[in-house]
Amino acid sequence: MTSEAQIRTWLVEQALPLWLTRGRDVETGAFFEALDFDGSPRTQDIRRVRVQFRQIYVAAHAYQLGLAPYALDVARQAAQAVRRSAWGGDAPGWAHLQAPDGAVIDPGRDTYDHAFALLAFGWLSRVSDDAVAQNGLRDTLAFFDKSLHAENGGWLENDRGADMRRQNPHMHGFEAMLALYEATGDANYLARAEALLTLFKTHFYDSAGAVVREYFDMEWRPWSAEQGQRVEPGHLVEWVWLLREYERLTGASVDEIANPLYERALACGLDTDRRFMIDELASDGAVTGASRRLWPQTELIRASFAQHRATGSPAALAQAEHTLDGLFEEYLSGCIAGGWRDKFSLEGDLRADRMPASSLYHIFGALIVAMEAFAKTGSLAPSRVAQGHAASA
Repeated sequence: MTSEAQIRTWLVEQALPLWLTRGRDVETGAFFEALDFDGSPRTQDIRRVRVQFRQIYVAAHAYQLGLAPYALDVARQAAQAVRRSAWGGDAPGWAHLQAPDGAVIDPGRDTYDHAFALLAFGWLSRVSDDAVAQNGLRDTLAFFDKSLHAENGGWLENDRGADMRRQNPHMHGFEAMLALYEATGDANYLARAEALLTLFKTHFYDSAGAVVREYFDMEWRPWSAEQGQRVEPGHLVEWVWLLREYERLTGASVDEIANPLYERALACGLDTDRRFMIDELASDGAVTGASRRLWPQTELIRASFAQHRATGSPAALAQAEHTLDGLFEEYLSGCIAGGWRDKFSLEGDLRADRMPASSLYHIFGALIVAMEAFAKTGSLAPSRVAQGHAASA
């Protein structure tokens, strides 16, 4: 069974120093897109601006938790770098892609990127009164309201006239608004979060199948037959976690959605050992993706802890332990300490050739929740998950 000491050692002594030092360009303060398995920076990879924001969030949150005293300076320098290189140009908003030297190569304004900008600057503002953080939060919110707002709810996909919409940017926008509300107590952020929750209940959540739809047209009708039927089990459990966070902050029960969503994810989304989530299903539960990435495993861990916290389910706690063990045994091994192997086939063959920096956001979230569980109970689940045990959670 994974121990608290193992989690803390990996996260605090290995992963955070690796990704917040070797994982960044010391000349500019920006983060690299990925590292090789030996920890060498992939200096020539194109950089997604959203990754800068994810890493800023991790650094700020790690500092707030007292896990990395050096992380505040790292977060500030990265925020300054992204502001210099990715904001504005011909118009407000954050660019989408950058060359290795920081030059903008795709100036499109992507809603998913901006959701993570809110999360990053919100957390940096929480631990610092740095003007870059305050201005970044203010300007990003203003850009959402002026340039991405949609009259029929939610946001546009980007500023380029895309004729489709996704739930994923809205999910992370919901995450950011909850974090901002918790940090400030400002009812405006809660109102924004509740508008996104209404969108989830009205369009994203299919109560008949207890699944989350991914793609829509401009009127919130499910997208084409193929994409419109796609289900990502990782997003099912990610929404469970976020719904439980909303419940924690507001006291409003979410059992009516969170419980069937969690049960559906476990019933259809797990591999044969009931340890790992697979990447993709059809809405009828048929497997359509032959891989299992790292990030859904972390969201299953977070959701399982949240379900146990809310319902007292021993099966949910046991599932968290079972997947946490697998995370360390398979994904957080076979590479430099503090790194990961990001993707496997369903048969367990490695399908990754690098360590994407974007995964740290997910791993960090899961492991701090696991450490919180240790702090409250002194242990995780009392025993390993038996075959089929967690399906009844």
